[in-house]
Amino acid sequence: MKDGTVCAIASLKEENVLLNKEDAFQYWSGRDTNINVSFPANLAPVASACLTERRIPGGSPLIELAATDGGGFPRNGLIQKLLPFYRLGYLSLKEIVEKCSVNPAETFGLHQKGNLGIGADADITVLDMKRLDAAMSFAGGKRIMDHGRVTGSGGTFLTTKAGVKTAQEMQLNYQIADTQRSALYGERTAK
Repeated sequence: MKDGTVCAIASLKEENVLLNKEDAFQYWSGRDTNINVSFPANLAPVASACLTERRIPGGSPLIELAATDGGGFPRNGLIQKLLPFYRLGYLSLKEIVEKCSVNPAETFGLHQKGNLGIGADADITVLDMKRLDAAMSFAGGKRIMDHGRVTGSGGTFLTTKAGVKTAQEMQLNYQIADTQRSALYGERTAK
């Protein structure tokens, strides 16, 4: 920790902040080592290679999903990280939508997500192609983000059938992931 290899995640006021070196060590040891930490596990060159590698030149992507590594200190902004690959010609907009939305929904059996079909959740992100970032986001038909400013509140807990009882006991708004019809555990649906 003192050499900067591991950062401490400090819960300050209403946000998490990464602390480095001596500050990290002091925070960590002052809380009996009972805190979240962050390792530099996802280096940009590795993520870039994984994101753009093709099965065959000009073919479909080898890795069909893109994700942030949430954990105790979220590193969100997936669209902001992927759109430069579009501008450079490594990914099409269709591939970005598939990596960020369609394929993750299919992988986890969230059939009401990743599409705009009948019965879908109506989650939409509007892109600003000049800034290469998300301009607005809508969830359940309600605006939840406007030019980087969060305008919504609450959320939905995603669970399997095994977690429904706990979600109900905790009075959480939840949706059930259909693992039997997911690409992760069950049968993959045709695109």
